[in-house]
Amino acid sequence: MNAYVIQSPCFADRTLPPKGVDVFLKAPEFVHTDPQAVGWIEAETIVQEGIMSLLEGTKTARQMVQDIVPQINRILKANAK
Repeated sequence: MNAYVIQSPCFADRTLPPKGVDVFLKAPEFVHTDPQAVGWIEAETIVQEGIMSLLEGTKTARQMVQDIVPQINRILKANAK
């Protein structure tokens, strides 16, 4: 947390508003960033294109899945840790 923010009156004197400001001081104990899915944007694009082919009637559901699964597997393999 920014040192300037912690020095503000509401952190220094807990009787001042806003109520519940302590939650910001305790946040590092329980707040975490969401995990990021590496390759998600590329995978999402492939899935959206597959769905569009299904909606347009140019492919069946089976064809669409057969097309996108290898592509998604490639992305997952490339980004495996």
